[in-house]
Amino acid sequence: EKSRFAERESERLRDQLQALRRREDYKKLEAGRMKLPISSFADELKKTIRDHAVTIVVGETGCGKTTQVPQMVLDDMILRGKGAGCDIVC
Repeated sequence: EKSRFAERESERLRDQLQALRRREDYKKLEAGRMKLPISSFADELKKTIRDHAVTIVVGETGCGKTTQVPQMVLDDMILRGKGAGCDIVC
Protein backbone atom coordinates (compact mmCIF):
# COMPACT_ATOMS: atom_id res chain seq x y z
CA GLU A 1 0.00 0.00 0.00
CA LYS A 2 2.85 2.39 0.83
CA SER A 3 4.50 1.93 -2.58
CA ARG A 4 1.13 2.38 -4.31
CA PHE A 5 0.69 5.65 -2.42
CA ALA A 6 4.19 6.77 -3.50
CA GLU A 7 3.36 5.92 -7.13
CA ARG A 8 0.16 7.97 -7.05
CA GLU A 9 1.89 10.85 -5.29
CA SER A 10 4.78 10.81 -7.78
CA GLU A 11 2.29 10.85 -10.64
CA ARG A 12 0.46 13.80 -9.08
CA LEU A 13 3.74 15.70 -8.62
CA ARG A 14 4.75 15.04 -12.24
CA ASP A 15 1.38 16.28 -13.53
CA GLN A 16 1.66 19.42 -11.40
CA LEU A 17 5.20 20.17 -12.55
CA GLN A 18 4.29 19.66 -16.20
CA ALA A 19 1.32 22.02 -15.82
CA LEU A 20 3.48 24.57 -14.03
CA ARG A 21 6.08 24.47 -16.81
CA ARG A 22 3.43 25.55 -19.33
CA ARG A 23 2.68 28.77 -17.45
CA GLU A 24 4.21 32.00 -18.77
CA ASP A 25 5.29 33.22 -15.33
CA TYR A 26 7.15 29.95 -14.75
CA LYS A 27 8.81 30.20 -18.15
CA LYS A 28 10.15 33.63 -17.17
CA LEU A 29 11.48 32.23 -13.90
CA GLU A 30 13.08 29.34 -15.76
CA ALA A 31 14.75 31.77 -18.20
CA GLY A 32 16.31 33.56 -15.24
CA ARG A 33 17.56 30.27 -13.82
CA MET A 34 19.16 29.38 -17.13
CA LYS A 35 21.35 32.50 -16.85
CA LEU A 36 23.04 31.17 -13.69
CA PRO A 37 26.42 29.52 -14.25
CA ILE A 38 25.34 26.23 -12.65
CA SER A 39 22.69 25.69 -15.34
CA SER A 40 25.34 24.79 -17.93
CA PHE A 41 26.25 21.79 -15.75
CA ALA A 42 22.66 20.62 -15.13
CA ASP A 43 22.77 17.37 -17.12
CA GLU A 44 26.20 16.40 -15.82
CA LEU A 45 25.17 17.22 -12.23
CA LYS A 46 21.95 15.22 -12.38
CA LYS A 47 23.75 12.19 -13.80
CA THR A 48 26.52 12.42 -11.23
CA ILE A 49 24.02 12.72 -8.39
CA ARG A 50 22.05 9.72 -9.70
CA ASP A 51 25.22 7.63 -10.08
CA HIS A 52 26.88 8.41 -6.74
CA ALA A 53 25.81 8.22 -3.10
CA VAL A 54 27.61 11.51 -2.34
CA THR A 55 28.24 14.46 -4.62
CA ILE A 56 30.07 17.62 -3.60
CA VAL A 57 29.32 20.72 -5.65
CA VAL A 58 31.84 23.57 -5.55
CA GLY A 59 31.32 26.89 -7.26
CA GLU A 60 31.55 30.64 -6.95
CA THR A 61 29.18 32.51 -4.67
CA GLY A 62 25.98 33.24 -6.60
CA CYS A 63 26.42 30.50 -9.20
CA GLY A 64 23.23 28.69 -8.07
CA LYS A 65 24.61 25.73 -6.13
CA THR A 66 22.43 26.32 -3.04
CA THR A 67 19.20 27.25 -4.80
CA GLN A 68 19.34 25.62 -8.21
CA VAL A 69 20.98 22.25 -7.59
CA PRO A 70 18.24 21.13 -5.17
CA GLN A 71 15.61 22.36 -7.65
CA MET A 72 17.31 20.49 -10.51
CA VAL A 73 17.40 17.30 -8.46
CA LEU A 74 13.78 17.63 -7.37
CA ASP A 75 12.53 18.38 -10.89
CA ASP A 76 14.54 15.47 -12.27
CA MET A 77 13.15 13.06 -9.69
CA ILE A 78 9.59 14.30 -10.28
CA LEU A 79 9.87 13.96 -14.06
CA ARG A 80 11.31 10.45 -13.70
CA GLY A 81 8.29 9.44 -11.58
CA LYS A 82 10.19 9.30 -8.29
CA GLY A 83 9.24 12.62 -6.76
CA ALA A 84 7.46 11.18 -3.73
CA GLY A 85 10.65 9.44 -2.66
CA CYS A 86 12.89 12.47 -2.99
CA ASP A 87 14.32 13.94 0.21
CA ILE A 88 16.74 16.84 -0.13
CA VAL A 89 18.86 18.17 2.72
CA CYS A 90 21.03 21.24 2.18
